[in-house]
Amino acid sequence: MLLVVRFLFWIGEAGAYLSTVVFGYLAASYGYYLPLLLIGIIVLTGAFIWFKIDATKKLAELPMSWHY
Repeated sequence: MLLVVRFLFWIGEAGAYLSTVVFGYLAASYGYYLPLLLIGIIVLTGAFIWFKIDATKKLAELPMSWHY
């Protein structure tokens, strides 16, 4: 379980680093309109996906060894 958490944390850190590099490259090449537009689209897409989550449903039952 801890390996999965570490992997997800690493993916988030890699995405944060790459987004700053890509934003800087696009801002230097095309101005600030294009990178801000892309970030806005990504944020709005994430918000719409978040609204589709039904928090009343369980993803799966945990094995008994995982209960505290």
